[in-house]
Amino acid sequence: MPEIYEVVQSQSGKDGTGRNSKRKLLYHVLGTDDDATIMATVLATSPPSFVTPGGTLNLDDVSKTQIGPEFWAAEVNYIDPEKQEDKKKRPTGTLVASWDTTGGTQHITTSLETVDKAGDSASEPPPDFRNAIEVTESGVNGTDVVVPLLRLELEYKFPNASVTDEYIRQLRDLTGTTNHEEFKGWAAGELLFMGSNGRQSSDGDISARFIFAAGKNIEVDCEKYRLVEQPSGEWATLTKGAHDHLWFYFKKAIDASASKVVHRPIAAYVERVYEKENFALIGIGT
Repeated sequence: MPEIYEVVQSQSGKDGTGRNSKRKLLYHVLGTDDDATIMATVLATSPPSFVTPGGTLNLDDVSKTQIGPEFWAAEVNYIDPEKQEDKKKRPTGTLVASWDTTGGTQHITTSLETVDKAGDSASEPPPDFRNAIEVTESGVNGTDVVVPLLRLELEYKFPNASVTDEYIRQLRDLTGTTNHEEFKGWAAGELLFMGSNGRQSSDGDISARFIFAAGKNIEVDCEKYRLVEQPSGEWATLTKGAHDHLWFYFKKAIDASASKVVHRPIAAYVERVYEKENFALIGIGT
């Protein structure tokens, strides 16, 4: 028979108002590596409810981690009964989305437009750096700016039997890739899979979250930097995927109007830095 012990850090949690209270019990289970036996032992030991100053909480789910041979750590979570009912209303196979558009930062070396400039002498106009930012005699420093960034989370409820070790390894391999074709309404290249997490609940289903960074594919107008004018007089454009990297090559040049040596962008490059994958392999549709 397996042995089970409640550990010292057990019964931590949060006492909140309304439905915010939560608790967890922590156990060590010894003497077995059988999944069903571990779960049965933990559920037989854990009370079905937990009384806190904020009210009575119900057992919600159980997660476990192997520490060594026949040695497991188990975590039993308790939440507000109303919050638990909300979760139960979602049948297996349902998808719930959440998002965060607070943005991210990016280091840039060129601007969209130089809106104004002034020099220290009327006879010497300020040099034209072709939108380069923070230029010194030794190079181009650039600056950090806030850029649009959407963190998209999709939560899916799986039947227990569908989540295998092979599937989890597949999620590992998909992490850090972009969608090579349209997925959930997003165009190819607009989603970067950041990873997934999930846990087994006491009713046997598995709730998993899938996290993506969602961007926008754009066209880079080379006219802003006076790069690659075509014989027809039109300027070239570069296609940049949402998670591709755009960078500029700078070279010293003579600014005839100011009679100075300046650093200017003379070439632009778009680099693909992530592998493309079929996101249908995630298993939550297309």
